Amino acid sequence: MKDKIKILESKLEVAKDSERISLHNKLCSSYMYRDVEKTHYHGNEALNLSIKHSNDEEHALAKYNMGCYHLLKDEIKVCANYFHQALLLCHEENITIKVNIYARLTAIYAALHGFDKARFYSEKALNLLKDTSHYYELCDTYINIAKLHCYLEEYDIAAYYYNEAKNIATTQKLNNIIPLINMELISNHLRTFDLNVEKKLLGLETYIEDYDDLWFLGPLKILWATYYILFDAYDVACINYTIGLQILEEENQISSLLHAYLNITFALEYKGYHDEAEAIYIRAIEFFEQVNAVMSLPKIYLAMSKFYSNKGEVSLYQTYLKKYVTLKEEIEKSLDHFLLPSNMEETNNLA
Repeated sequence: MKDKIKILESKLEVAKDSERISLHNKLCSSYMYRDVEKTHYHGNEALNLSIKHSNDEEHALAKYNMGCYHLLKDEIKVCANYFHQALLLCHEENITIKVNIYARLTAIYAALHGFDKARFYSEKALNLLKDTSHYYELCDTYINIAKLHCYLEEYDIAAYYYNEAKNIATTQKLNNIIPLINMELISNHLRTFDLNVEKKLLGLETYIEDYDDLWFLGPLKILWATYYILFDAYDVACINYTIGLQILEEENQISSLLHAYLNITFALEYKGYHDEAEAIYIRAIEFFEQVNAVMSLPKIYLAMSKFYSNKGEVSLYQTYLKKYVTLKEEIEKSLDHFLLPSNMEETNNLA
């Protein structure tokens, strides 16, 4: 990935003004999970240049990229507006942006437990991808369908979709997406107490060392911590999740943080470390409320309500359940306003 970024930046230095739009969009996408500031810079440059040169296709892609950027920052209303504008700008034959947006919406609604809407968008994406060679988009769609089944705690089905995505990525040499798939697969395997997880973790660790891809360092520490808790090495786990959470919080990797908090608390609760799990939940809520991470908070509120329900603390259970329902409905209303067709039927806005 670093080599690809260097090549794109070299081309950008000598490109004509009109040629820079595509390069900025590609750099925005390349930096998406690696450098928040550069993601925003290149996305914004692509937006401005595409308007200047009246390039609707690159303009639509820039809108999509900026939607993804704001999704990473949990700014869901801004994200939804960008996705809506991207869909309106898309030419009929351009299915790539549409599929990508539908895949994102599959994951968003699944995280909110809006499973019917998640399935609706996943089916839209798969229908558009029939008999095409859009392999990257198919991988991305499978990953988000897998996340849907993770939220449903259907881990075997989730593993099937992750492996389908990995097989396609391997066959088509989509090397930049394979580490992400491996990370998601490991997280999924930990939920089923797979004894072969250690080997997979070591493989991911080798990748990070070989390619110096430090974006995955924080999530890797969390995965190791989850593994160590589940397999009774709490002292080692504590060191790993302390470092992992510090990295993710300092770098403001909000989407990775949500999975980090949930993986750690899952393992702690399972092994009976209830005080430690409660401390992580409180830490998560304080961090997400401070940065107004509205997409992550509902999932934490719901998990915390279940935690207190299991402990028999009715008042706290009701408090966090109410917080979950209120924020979930607010987010869905924002998304539906821009993106959901009436009664889940086609409209011109999503044509």
